[in-house]
Amino acid sequence: MNPKSILWFLFILVYPTSISPSGLESLKISFTEGCDNQPVWIGVSDEENTGNSVEWSIIESCANSLEVSEVTTSATVVVLKRDALPIIQDLSHLDFESGLKIKFSTGNSVNGSVMYRKDGVFVTQGEVSLRFDKELDLPLPNEATIFYWDIGQNGTFSMQGLPVGEHTVLISSPGYMLAEELIDFPDQKETTELPILLDKAVFVTGRIVEYSNVVSDRPNLRGEIDVLSLTPSDQLEEIFTKFDKDLEFTIGPFPEDGVVELSARVPDGRKSWPIEVNAPHENIQLTVQSWVRVYGNVQDRVTGKPVSKFSLHAGSVITEFDTPDGYFEHEIGEWSGAISIDAPGYQYWATTDTNILRKQEEFDLGTIELDRGYTLQGRVVSRANGVPIGGAVIRRIDGGSQGSSIDRHANWIRRWNANNVTTTANADGEFELDGFPLRGSQILISAQGWDSSQITINDIEEVVVISLDTIGSIRGQVVSMQGEPVPAQIYTSSGSIRTDDGSFQFFVGAGLHHYQAVAESGRSQTLEVETKVGEVVENLQLVIDIVGRVYGYIDGLLEDESVIVWVDRASKRIYEDGFYELFGVSQGQHDVSFRTSFGREIKGTIDMGVAQEIPFDVNFSGNLSLSGKVFIGKQGLTEHEIIARPENSNLPLGRTLTKRDGSYRFDALLPGTYTIEVPARAFSEKISIQDDTYVELQMGSSSLHGKVQADGSVRGAKLVLSGGPPDRQLANGLTTSVDAGGSYRIDGLPRGTYNIRVLHPEFTTLSIQVDLSQDEVELDVYLESKF
Repeated sequence: MNPKSILWFLFILVYPTSISPSGLESLKISFTEGCDNQPVWIGVSDEENTGNSVEWSIIESCANSLEVSEVTTSATVVVLKRDALPIIQDLSHLDFESGLKIKFSTGNSVNGSVMYRKDGVFVTQGEVSLRFDKELDLPLPNEATIFYWDIGQNGTFSMQGLPVGEHTVLISSPGYMLAEELIDFPDQKETTELPILLDKAVFVTGRIVEYSNVVSDRPNLRGEIDVLSLTPSDQLEEIFTKFDKDLEFTIGPFPEDGVVELSARVPDGRKSWPIEVNAPHENIQLTVQSWVRVYGNVQDRVTGKPVSKFSLHAGSVITEFDTPDGYFEHEIGEWSGAISIDAPGYQYWATTDTNILRKQEEFDLGTIELDRGYTLQGRVVSRANGVPIGGAVIRRIDGGSQGSSIDRHANWIRRWNANNVTTTANADGEFELDGFPLRGSQILISAQGWDSSQITINDIEEVVVISLDTIGSIRGQVVSMQGEPVPAQIYTSSGSIRTDDGSFQFFVGAGLHHYQAVAESGRSQTLEVETKVGEVVENLQLVIDIVGRVYGYIDGLLEDESVIVWVDRASKRIYEDGFYELFGVSQGQHDVSFRTSFGREIKGTIDMGVAQEIPFDVNFSGNLSLSGKVFIGKQGLTEHEIIARPENSNLPLGRTLTKRDGSYRFDALLPGTYTIEVPARAFSEKISIQDDTYVELQMGSSSLHGKVQADGSVRGAKLVLSGGPPDRQLANGLTTSVDAGGSYRIDGLPRGTYNIRVLHPEFTTLSIQVDLSQDEVELDVYLESKF
């Protein structure tokens, strides 16, 4: 035994007597006090044995005595019984002659209660166990249930036999989280009251899917679920994950209302963004994607010196860097979108291509040159009297270029500026705002009770004075043709609002305004209202007078598939097979479209007459599939739209996206002849489907590659390919971007003559014609500066 161990019942008596030749004796053990019908565990330890092992025996009741054979005279005996102090005794020769007599005592006591933390209701099932102070070095038999107590039907328990020291009480109950409490007994024969609060054990369920722009046909994946963080963090239970037959996972247990951050991994190395949820939570979706090592350097465009402090933005994840040489390296999901840099004192920077990481293992962003950000000073006042407007909000709203509304790069920066380059005027209407170029940026100024204003900054060094007009308002009501109020959605040129009682109010500036109401029973005409500065218009009525009704039955929707019905600017989403009706169709001939969330579509025409209603039934039923793979050369064409267009216009059209490997699948098709189209590649092929069909589609075997060069960085340069063979004309063009070194490659082209335009905002656009007459064609180009 450890000489520092605490011995609660110790007799050391030494008598000069003889020892048997073998050194082994029989030991009789009897119990004199504190005996009851509880089982007793008796352990014998021979200090000479390696590892100080203990041999255990058990008797069902201490009313019985026990004889232990072949015990060395130097052994130690351990006696354990629930609700009694443990006994450790070193043996003497006298113990072998007259027998070892054991007296049990109760020691310290605990009276406890167990309750549900949320409502204080007693927990009436479970058990309480005891873990002794480690300093006592008390040996215990394996898998013994000595120090366990049941929780009573009134939610209480009582424990005795606790020695001096700090001990741990563990509480377990079905449906609750395991809990533990530390109790400290500095002296003997004390009683402690111990209230225990338990949290319910709950779980998080969900599925792992791969990233795709297609809502349908994304099978669940099996993988590993990682718990990245857990609040509270002192959970005792081991967390497990299990998948059912549909590969939907359950992970837990977690304490009720605990905050859990989860991420998924699949065997091919893809992983998901972390998701934080409150437990319990159902049907979360962990979307896995490949991750790309991205690296580069950040420097000042003018001085060329490194920018050491900056943040890297990728999707919703922001990573801070502080590196003397401006170098960064980070792992980013391939579907993160644009990568951007935000540094104090500089303007926001973002990549020009939001899909640069697709199908990459690593990506060199090269040297990122940041433009200095300057401070705009100004004052906001009333146009009528020059009084300062305190509390006015000023925000930058341009995208750093004169890009159009469909320029994704400009829109990306425009949104960031609007959310981050913003401030509020003080009581004197004055403001300062950092993060501007020297000229050409735009700001929006708004204040409660005032008409907002948008201006262009022509010189950052000038203090700008912004004058606002008082705001007007338009009030009214949506009514039926009988004059009754109607709940509706009201659409304006800047958005829409919902009114449940038909009444509405819009705050407006001077100018021309348009309003239309859409209700379940139909829609109104579009009204034009012109107002002056600060004018208040009252009692405007939007009358629901376009009430034509299209109705019928929809059949053949798949599980989780919905369909939107569009007719004459009226629309409605239907979530299941059965009867539908749509109001708000005007008289005359109209196209009608039924497009499902899985990309299937049926079109037709109707002629709404004076009867104001017309039937139109739709059948999406089908049991055939079309699957295959789309190739560009030897590789699959990733995430491209593919259409299955039926020759019979009464059949549903299918629409989906190819997956990472170029594979595709259409389900629930009806027999017939279909044209399979890949619009981005101007490809079409007619096939007959009479059974489940597999078709591989080759876009072309030729490749065009090369390098774009210039006297300066060509980062952000794009190549737009048009033309091609007569039956495969790329009318909308095929666009690709150069990498950090200016290299580009376009695979899967059919042979033919193409026109190429090379675009970059700092260089003159270059147009070239190239003849693809072989499998590999190399074309290097040089761009001339605009300046």
